[in-house]
Parts: sequence; C-alpha cells; structure tokens
Amino acid sequence: MITERGRPNELPSVVLKTETQDLKQLVRLALRRRKRVAGSATSPLLFLAPEASILPVALIEDTALSPVDKVLWMTLRIRHDQGPGERTLPSNTELARSTRIATRDTIATALAMLRCRRYLSVCATAWHGGGRKVGMAYALHPTRLPVADTIFLDPGYASYLEDLAMHSVRRVRDAATHELSTLSV
Repeated sequence: MITERGRPNELPSVVLKTETQDLKQLVRLALRRRKRVAGSATSPLLFLAPEASILPVALIEDTALSPVDKVLWMTLRIRHDQGPGERTLPSNTELARSTRIATRDTIATALAMLRCRRYLSVCATAWHGGGRKVGMAYALHPTRLPVADTIFLDPGYASYLEDLAMHSVRRVRDAATHELSTLSV
C-alpha cells in the first residue's frame, strides 16, 4: 500500500506549476513500478526540468550550499541521465564511493541541504502493510522549487525542516531555521 505522510497543504489557494502536478502523477506511477534490488526496495529518482536545462545556474550560485552539496546534486543529475530504464537514488555508501566524498554522513548532510533548499523533494513514501517504510520517490530540481510546489510534492517538508532545525551540523540548522521562517510568513 502506498501512502503519503506529512502535513496537509497549508497554503491557501495557490497556483501550482503544471509540471509539479504532472510530476505528482509520475511519482505515484514510479512507486508502483519500483524494483527490489538485493532485498531492498529501490527509491525512484525523477528530474523536474526541461530537457534543454544543462547548467543549474541557480544551484551553482546558491551560497547556502557547499561545494559538496553541489557535486552531489550534479552526480544525481548525471546518474539520472545515464542510460534507459528507471532511475534510482543510490545508497549513501554508493554515493560516497562514486563522488569520492569521504563519508556517508557527509552525503547525508548534503542530501539534507539539497532537500532543505528545495533542490530535492521527497515526493512519496511507500509503506509495507505493517507500517514499515519500503521506499521513497525523489525529484531533483535545477532551481529552488517554489514553496507551494514543494509542499504539494513533499507534504512532510515543514516537519522535516523542524527536525533539521536540531541537526548536529550548524549550517544545516541555520538553513532549516531560515527556510522555516519563510514558511510562516
């Protein structure tokens, strides 16, 4: 059974991008078709951008992101563009190895920053009947997704930011606190 958990869309009558609404349908489809690899469910990785979008200028110029965050985003983009078939988000161990980034913790921090800054969205979570998480669907964005679109795709975004506001890494805490302040305006 596939369910989405998180806060309901709390923004009053906003206009969402058509691409965002289409992506939500694509996410549901991808979760239904996800494959099991080596005993664990894969997590689909979708890219929300026009095909002509080559250089993520907004991402590169985002001063809140570290070079590691940016390299990780580019690695995910390259991974998405390679070959036919369904794209999946690699494990933190695999990402650390392929990017030559020292640790899985550094990868986890970079992923947290990308989601916090709205370059990566967790669009849906698949749950097993017993309440166990078995997979997630992600969307990668070349620019910061607008808040309304983020909350539509990633209903747990606000509570995720609240959790990040207590993160062990200061720049993650600071970014989450800043993003939370923009949600309550």
